[in-house]
Amino acid sequence: MQRLNPQKISHWVNGVVSSVNPLSQQTASIPHAINFLFDEELDAVVSRKGLIEIGAGTAAYPVLGIHNHRGTNDFALVSVSDGTNADIYKSTGSTWTKSLQDDTKDLEVSFAQFLDTTVRVNGTDAVKATTDASTWATTGTNLDISNMPNGTIVKVYKQRLQVISGSYVYISSTPLAHLDYDAQSANFTVGSKLTGGTSGATAIILNDTDGGTTGTLKLGSVSGIFQNDETITDADGGSATANGTSTFKISWTTGNKENLQVDPNNGSDIIGVGVVGGVEGIEIFLKDNGCYRYNGSFLDPKPFTTYGCTSKFSVTEFNGGVGFANQEGYCFTNGSSAKIMTNAIKDWWDAIPSAYLDNISAYADNEKLLISIGDITKKDTLGKSKTYSNVVLYKSLTNDSWSILSFAKEFRCFVKYFDSNNQEIWGGTDSGEVHELFNGTSDDGTPIFFEIETQEIVGDDIQSTKTISEYVGVYGKRLKGAKVYASFDDSKWSESLGACEEDFTRLPIEKKSFNKMKLKLSNYQTGAPVTLRELLMAHIESDLSGGQINTESRY
Repeated sequence: MQRLNPQKISHWVNGVVSSVNPLSQQTASIPHAINFLFDEELDAVVSRKGLIEIGAGTAAYPVLGIHNHRGTNDFALVSVSDGTNADIYKSTGSTWTKSLQDDTKDLEVSFAQFLDTTVRVNGTDAVKATTDASTWATTGTNLDISNMPNGTIVKVYKQRLQVISGSYVYISSTPLAHLDYDAQSANFTVGSKLTGGTSGATAIILNDTDGGTTGTLKLGSVSGIFQNDETITDADGGSATANGTSTFKISWTTGNKENLQVDPNNGSDIIGVGVVGGVEGIEIFLKDNGCYRYNGSFLDPKPFTTYGCTSKFSVTEFNGGVGFANQEGYCFTNGSSAKIMTNAIKDWWDAIPSAYLDNISAYADNEKLLISIGDITKKDTLGKSKTYSNVVLYKSLTNDSWSILSFAKEFRCFVKYFDSNNQEIWGGTDSGEVHELFNGTSDDGTPIFFEIETQEIVGDDIQSTKTISEYVGVYGKRLKGAKVYASFDDSKWSESLGACEEDFTRLPIEKKSFNKMKLKLSNYQTGAPVTLRELLMAHIESDLSGGQINTESRY
């Protein structure tokens, strides 16, 4: 037997790669980890932070939609059933108060904000809009709610508001400024230039609804804001007094409004919608049979990919494209093609119950992608069936690694919430609660379990006999209490080699011969996140003459 140099496992940057031949594990990746992130510290693994509930739970039923309104007033909205009806609650970052009640229960809700107004649709109840979540309008407003079509999805695209119902897309006019006036002394002329005597604002008069001494001007090419009670005149001698400030409004009956039909004969409704290439890019309509492009003037009549979408709340925008859930995996499209992102963890995706595919939800920002897939039952690396609760697949968009997270709560929808200068991730649960993710040291009081397994250690040849003895070293931060286990030649995990006591702990190991082995570390987090930086095996011998175990290159 030839003694080899101490072998260390200290490279983790590629995260979890679980759908792979164990002997072909990707460099610097691992086959299994729960609640560890690979993008917090370069070449280390750090356990995730916890959950903090926002206010008290609003009901015991799944959250049906969540939204953050930002503008003149900032607030969050959440829709949730009380078992009889659905109600909408408002929060400014703490407690929830009822804002709108007695919608039809169990209907997913879509929110959108346009012209400082949030609109709510659910496909059944009357369209409603609000600017402060204290009062809701079903007529008027700057969104022309009286004439707004109903649908299951509402979306802002290229300075227009869209409502989607089935295969139909209803598109509003672009916003135009409206200015009420009174004390008219001379009639205005359509096409003439309007000027504010005090504000200096200018505009072109597009329409004049003249009621005598009072009326309303519809304005285009607006520069500045017309002020209340100032004298307004046009270049052709028209004159009156502004009755209020100029405000922007859209119309569903006049102007450049438009209606689309997205492949209505294929028997599928539009499930989700997103935009590739930024806010002025190409809009993507997602059905269950594929994705369709719309550039604001031309709609492709056929899908450009056969990858379809299963869940409205799974659609999210990141990296200049659109992500969405499909039966085969989580997909990403740039508008010209689509690809599956989850191949490295395909075993997790394949374990999603088929009935849950339409409940998958997702969140993305510049750094991360979260995909909530519910409870997952699958075989572990030793072939034993195991259930993991409330699983969220975490994709780092900074280093391209996957993590597998298991929370104390199941998330049905997400929103980015802005708290002053901080951006927070809020998730609505299947039990009527809203939690901020990645904050605190527990899941609202429930300890966070974590575990991680190394790749299989086989040396240059799996058939060679290796012998380990002396100790296993563990190095990191806040690892006290974490236990280390070993598995030899696919045997069950050993009794613990011991628990970590310091940032560097040596755990004695009895002499053992093997063809392949792996290590596991696990515990419950009771304080700040823990960091694992290195596992070290002090004494390994091989029966291969001149052989070596090149774990450094594999990890």
